[in-house]
Amino acid sequence: MTSGRRRGSPPATRGARRSRSCSTRSARGPRRRLGEGPAAEAHRGGDPVLVDDLIAERARWPGFAAAGAEAGLGAVFVFPLHIGGIRLGALDLYRRSPGGLSAGALADAVVLADVAALALLESELSADHEKLRMEVSYQDVHLATGVLAAELGIGLEEALVRLRAHAFAEHRSLPVVSRDVLEGRVSADRLAD
Repeated sequence: MTSGRRRGSPPATRGARRSRSCSTRSARGPRRRLGEGPAAEAHRGGDPVLVDDLIAERARWPGFAAAGAEAGLGAVFVFPLHIGGIRLGALDLYRRSPGGLSAGALADAVVLADVAALALLESELSADHEKLRMEVSYQDVHLATGVLAAELGIGLEEALVRLRAHAFAEHRSLPVVSRDVLEGRVSADRLAD
């Protein structure tokens, strides 16, 4: 494998895959360090930034344009990822040679950016919901421990041990058993011994 090509890829795409990832990593550096470039502008302004010829934009983004040219980029197309007023980032698309996007490619990129924004937002909401659910469920454990301690006249440590033992014996999770105690489905009497 002296040609530097990956196995299993069609010959026409092997070199492009490696070069593309190397180019995008090189081009993103100045944007992150300097806060300049089409992605920063798209994120701040909320509108796509379409650069058909990166070399022509050296005055606009000197660091980004130089790094992009060094990485072999000819054009950059950036689409902000936002839903209403929520700004999530930007979708960067690169080309090796100068030139614009066709009308179809532009429409596809806008749709892709919208789908990516929705996926990011859904992922964030899902992660927040899971975190909240876990916090609430362990609040239930603490509350159920206190209820058992009060009803059985035992210490908190002993009440927690009994909750855990019951959950283990029933093959159920501690938060689920705690919720059952709080909602009266499991009485304190069942956990007395």
